[in-house]
Amino acid sequence: NPRYFKHDDESKGIVTHNVQKIWDRDARKQKIITDNGYDLLVVWEHDYKWNKESTIQKCKDFLGI
Repeated sequence: NPRYFKHDDESKGIVTHNVQKIWDRDARKQKIITDNGYDLLVVWEHDYKWNKESTIQKCKDFLGI
C-alpha cells in the first residue's frame, strides 16, 4: 500500500522484495487487465481490516449489487 511504504522499502516475508518492484509488477498486471476491457477495483488489506463495512460497500458498488 503506497500510503504506508516508500518506493525503496523492502517487503518482509519469506523472500525479500523491493517495494517499487512489487508496485511495477502490479501495475503491469493491472494494465493487462484493463487493456483487455475489464474494470478493476483494488482493495487494500489495511482498508478492509480497519473499515470492513465501507470496503464491502465499495465492492458492492463496483459490482453494481
